[in-house]
This record gives sequence, C-alpha cells and structure tokens, in this order.
Amino acid sequence: MKALDWISLVLIVLTGTAGIVYSLGGPKGSNVTVSTPKGTYTYSLTANRTVELPGEIGNFVLEIADGKVRIVKSPCPHQVCVRKGWCGIAGDSILCIPNKVIIKIDGGVNGVDAVSE
Repeated sequence: MKALDWISLVLIVLTGTAGIVYSLGGPKGSNVTVSTPKGTYTYSLTANRTVELPGEIGNFVLEIADGKVRIVKSPCPHQVCVRKGWCGIAGDSILCIPNKVIIKIDGGVNGVDAVSE
C-alpha cells in the first residue's frame, strides 16, 4: 500500500468512529409520541410500562423501560420495527411502515434546531 492509501484508510476509520460517537452521545428523550391510524398517544419515558396499541394491520405491543422504548410485538411481516430494538435518544424514531406506526422520541433539545432565510 502506498502512503495515500494509508492516509485514506485512516481518514475513513476516523470519520466512521466520529459518526458512531456522535450518534450515541445525544441528549436523552423525555417523552415518546406514538402516531397510529387510530390516533396519537404520548407517554413519559420515566414511567416503566407496556401498552398495546392499534395499528393499520393489527395491534402492536410497545414497552417503555429505563428511559427507552421499543416495539416488542408487531403483526408486520418482516419485523424490522421489532429488530430496531431500544431507542432513547431525543430525535430517534421507530417506523413500522406496514402497520402505519411512527414512534418518535421527544425532548432533550433546547433552542433553535435550524434557521432558514
């Protein structure tokens, strides 16, 4: 390998590491908002609970514990939303497209996020 190859490799590794550190270090969420075809629900992330909510193709089970949320059970065919696992960082989300469910972590961000002129 030539010197430029090594420099490129080091830059790629450093960029990847910085991205991982940045994505894991966000502010913790305070609430979770669940949007379904049947309505919108908001729960605090401070109270541990398990709830069953309606979706487009059937009910799904949402678990809230230790300031995080996850989908435990869903009627969707590929179970991508279940495999997503725990989310607790503000701005993070879980989507279940077949069941038309959007779960978003709220809070943790103060002030203006962006400005457009």
